[in-house]
Formats: sequence, C-alpha cells, structure tokens
Amino acid sequence: MGTTTTTATPNPIISVHPHTRGDHQQLKREG
Repeated sequence: MGTTTTTATPNPIISVHPHTRGDHQQLKREG
C-alpha cells in the first residue's frame, strides 16, 4: 500500500505527509 502511494508521488507525498518520509527512506533502503 505505502509503496504504491510513494511511487505514485514521492515528492508531493513527503511534502504533504511528513510521517511518510520514514516510509520512503525505508523503501529506498530495501530496494
């Protein structure tokens, strides 16, 4: 779920949702 949303709009999501920043970082580390 989080992956799809982050992939759809990683930049805007981080700006709108600050707590998503951690999710995006984790995804980058895993990938």
